[in-house]
Amino acid sequence: MSDSTSNELLSKLKAYAERVKPLLEHCDTEEQTKISLINPFIEALDHDVRDPRQVRFEYTVDLRINKEKADYAILHEGDPAILIEAKANLQSIDNPKHVFQVSSYANQMPSVKFVALTNGVMWHWFKKSSASPNQYALEDRPFLKHNVLTPTWRELSFLTSISGRRINFDQAELQAQEASLLSALGEWLHMQQNAETLDPDFIELLTRRFVGIASAKNKATAQRIWLTAFENFITKYIKDRFQKAQESDSIGIGDVAETIPEISQSEATPRIDRNETVNREIETREFETANGIEVLTGNQRRRAWRKKDSIYWQIESNGTSLLRNAIVYFASLHTNGMGDYLASIAELKPRVLSNNQAQYAVYNAKTELPMGYFLNTNINAQQKEEVLIQLAASISIHGQSQEASELIEWWL
Repeated sequence: MSDSTSNELLSKLKAYAERVKPLLEHCDTEEQTKISLINPFIEALDHDVRDPRQVRFEYTVDLRINKEKADYAILHEGDPAILIEAKANLQSIDNPKHVFQVSSYANQMPSVKFVALTNGVMWHWFKKSSASPNQYALEDRPFLKHNVLTPTWRELSFLTSISGRRINFDQAELQAQEASLLSALGEWLHMQQNAETLDPDFIELLTRRFVGIASAKNKATAQRIWLTAFENFITKYIKDRFQKAQESDSIGIGDVAETIPEISQSEATPRIDRNETVNREIETREFETANGIEVLTGNQRRRAWRKKDSIYWQIESNGTSLLRNAIVYFASLHTNGMGDYLASIAELKPRVLSNNQAQYAVYNAKTELPMGYFLNTNINAQQKEEVLIQLAASISIHGQSQEASELIEWWL
């Protein structure tokens, strides 16, 4: 991808973002979201929504029953190559039901290579991978997540590959594979900056390489040294990048974020967000608890959450404790009680919650919940936030409770 091509697309996406920002509050239905947000974005990618040879609406997925229809199909050489499933603006698209829906569509159509799930602002892109020698199925995790209101360089490679005038699916598949690998590496690196989620094999390797025999004492030393070195490296890296940006006549301070290379091509996929690291170190918040005001800073492990109908915050020892107690609270709201709720979540997120203790034998950290269920604690703060959003949405639907965003508030 040439620099001129990159600049051209980025300019178009920035212009699109400025044009649609004032429209967001008026896009309160799925249909309005399609017309005002999604259609213009597809056109920014050089696909003409008025030309049925390029874009088809309400595309029939299963001709046998003629019921399942994808909101959009982008055609390539006459066949659907990209499906887009739309939700109303600001509706959460993290609900596993939506992922199951798009998977059902894509897996029935061999020609489909990519699927997007969007609420007009957030776009989650999924790709197919080989499930067997002769069969391809949609992956259950997006390889790219991006916010169209804040376009950056990180999504340009893929979006350029699927743009109308330059569409190249071989290149798009390579870009998607690279994004998946970068996300996996970013997730692993993100976990290595927190003592709660450090990879024990990694610490053992460091111990044998730099400290000596992998005794418990030596491992503790290696872990302490690693965490200090990692924090120092990131802090110095940020300082150096900002210093260079400020010294450059061609780069304004508002452009600094785009000069820092991303570990992941997704703003929601777990990664090391350097700006966030700085902010958390200096952020201080006051929380009104039942015992008075408590002050927490971003570089502490202690976290806080509260029920939206309460004025008091509950302070937790760490993010895992917050997640555990929030799950118990959600369970108390479930129409059919805690047992049924935990069972449904165990099916939904088997790597997060399970009543099968053997399943968690491979994890070094687990927390027991009521009813004999176990919570995997080897997940980072961003994954915890995603789980909280999904669980709140589940309660909103099945418990006929408030909107998901109104159930609890948290600070991770």
